Amino acid sequence: MSIMQSQAIVLILLCVTCAEAHNNPSMLTLQEGKGEINRNTISLSSDWDVLGPFQIGTREATWGADPLEYLGGFRTLEYEEDAAYYSSLAPNGTVGWSRQSVESLKSDLKGCDATLTIEFSHINWTFLQSIYGWAVLQCQAWARGFITIDGDESQSVILFTDSLLEFWVDNKSYFGGDFYSYRRAPVILHLDPGIHRIDLRLVRDDRAMGGVGAPKIQIRLDVQRSDGVLAVIEDQLLVPDMIGEKLASHLASIPVRNEGQEWIDIWSIESVDDSFNTVLLEDAPCRLAPGQSRPLAFILSLQSLKTLRLLLRVTYAPAGSSHLVLSPIISCTFSPLSVHEPHKLTFLHPGGIVSYAILRAPSPKVAHEVPKSGALPILLNLHGAGLEAESQQVRHMLDPVPDLRAWVLFPTGVTPWSADDWHTWGFADIQAAVKVIADWTKAVAWEGPAVDVNRWLVSGHSNGGQGTWYALTHWPDKIIAGVPVSGYSSIQAYVPFHLWNEADPRVTSTLHTSLTNYRHELLLDNSAGIPILQQHGSADDNVPVLHSRRLNQLIAQTGYPSEYIEMPGEGHWFNGIMTTLSLREFYTKILSSNEMEQKLPQRFSMVIANPGDMGSRGGIVVDQLEDPDQLGRITVERSTTSTTWKVTTSNIHRWHFSPQEHSRDRPQSMDIDTSTMALPSDNERAEESWFVKLEDGSWMVRSRIEMPEDETDVSRSRVMVAGDPLSSDMVVS
Repeated sequence: MSIMQSQAIVLILLCVTCAEAHNNPSMLTLQEGKGEINRNTISLSSDWDVLGPFQIGTREATWGADPLEYLGGFRTLEYEEDAAYYSSLAPNGTVGWSRQSVESLKSDLKGCDATLTIEFSHINWTFLQSIYGWAVLQCQAWARGFITIDGDESQSVILFTDSLLEFWVDNKSYFGGDFYSYRRAPVILHLDPGIHRIDLRLVRDDRAMGGVGAPKIQIRLDVQRSDGVLAVIEDQLLVPDMIGEKLASHLASIPVRNEGQEWIDIWSIESVDDSFNTVLLEDAPCRLAPGQSRPLAFILSLQSLKTLRLLLRVTYAPAGSSHLVLSPIISCTFSPLSVHEPHKLTFLHPGGIVSYAILRAPSPKVAHEVPKSGALPILLNLHGAGLEAESQQVRHMLDPVPDLRAWVLFPTGVTPWSADDWHTWGFADIQAAVKVIADWTKAVAWEGPAVDVNRWLVSGHSNGGQGTWYALTHWPDKIIAGVPVSGYSSIQAYVPFHLWNEADPRVTSTLHTSLTNYRHELLLDNSAGIPILQQHGSADDNVPVLHSRRLNQLIAQTGYPSEYIEMPGEGHWFNGIMTTLSLREFYTKILSSNEMEQKLPQRFSMVIANPGDMGSRGGIVVDQLEDPDQLGRITVERSTTSTTWKVTTSNIHRWHFSPQEHSRDRPQSMDIDTSTMALPSDNERAEESWFVKLEDGSWMVRSRIEMPEDETDVSRSRVMVAGDPLSSDMVVS
């Protein structure tokens, strides 16, 4: 054995010894000079001083609305047993301080974990709710406690703040706590020995915490010891499933967190053996600020089947340093699935993060019955609030209907709360997931029917039911049918906004105008003619059945009644809720139809709240409103004897035809308000034409090339478009 080999073995043994010491910290402290290792202990208060409750409106907390700011803020107040503070919720119009104990408190050398449940039993919530409904159960309060660091040395700690929006530590503000308890981006604190005051703003939200019974606010503080280096979060590793001997997709991510006080450069993520190959998705180095958490995206490819265990480590260095450091190894083990089982595939969300969806390909029976030249639509199933798409509940929700003539897709919507309720960010996740199915067919060498990415049967439960309404009203040309189950009609109708702080009407009008895009009750004309089946339990105390009854009434007023099933005595959820007999028959009827393309009514309308957030209706895409603060409308009457459309507009400035949707129904000429015009005979030229309203109220056709640059730049005002500028198309060797 050479000297260099001997030195290498000694170095490896030293590294192993250090790693074991690092992973198994001593449980002892210095006593009587015996030399044991001293580790600071971390503790949280067992009793907390609470002040409240105070009124707050639905989702108002992010805008402030803290009445104690009139007094300089809670941070300036000290506990006074007899002090009184004005509150509209309490008897005599005042509230005072109270002392409440934690529900649970756990402490060890790793840190301290406390759960605090706050109740205000002296408030007559039953009476208030009988007048103001769920809106009044939303309230806010403050609580004060302490974090104690024992010992003689400063300590870096990781602070998880489940169900908190805002807090202060030693009079320093931290806004943006973990209100929905994702536990993805905790706060890193560097605390000196001693007692540190922490003030918590407690906000109760009916949607997150429930609307049944007396309101409670439950929060969890978890303070964990940190080593002050880069943390790689193994239990949040996101990888695709393995299908047979292939990966379902080639994107993965792992959250990393800089727990130190200096910037860190990440240079690579590497597979420990040659069974897998990994490459960072972005150019190295990836720089992390002190305290920053972020997902690290990378390309993952399978090189051999020697092992199904993926071993990864991250290479990083202090910013500007050439001294590279290797993270501890993280791992996961693949369990190969059949190509027909529900499985996870990953893709790039337009926001730049790696997301995932659960895909179920057509069954062997369907693949045998449908010719390879055929293309099947997608059955989208949108999950409810608080659920992960990869959970057993969601992944196997449609197992009782295995032979549907469709590709079944369970999107995640980025988060268990589907980002923003399946709206802008959540819907972009759906679009990106749909787009990547074609890539999947290549990755696994699929030989069955193709996928029609422009034809969707959308279904969903609870918040997913509301997301179904969003799809029906915003992207109607893509929808062949809708199945909203136990869904609410709109957030404004679910938990009303009427208890917001009073403000100038011009200010409140801005709020209500901004929410109009999600007021599905106003947009139902867009879904007229699309087959819809609603299902709701009569005893639902989470989303009251009134929502579905109201939408059923409004749909009927469009002239195209929907199917409505109310299940006597059933609540919000029960096993098999998405595969009842009625739903199975509806799925089969829609998906077995020979005519998959949506039939366009002879007369249809499109109501537009935000052009940048809407797809097409009858092939018409609205680009710009005259007044962005009012709804726009286009009504089309199609002639049965000619190819002329009569188009009537209100508050529409510019629109065009979609190149994909309803091209067969395209007119040759149109009467638009008071103007008559012929469309270009060349279909490609027609798709490149904009219809623009002039100041005198007449309309003209202008090509995109002719449009002034300042107008083309603001044509859609989209936040994002799935697939642009980041494409899911990539080659992995």
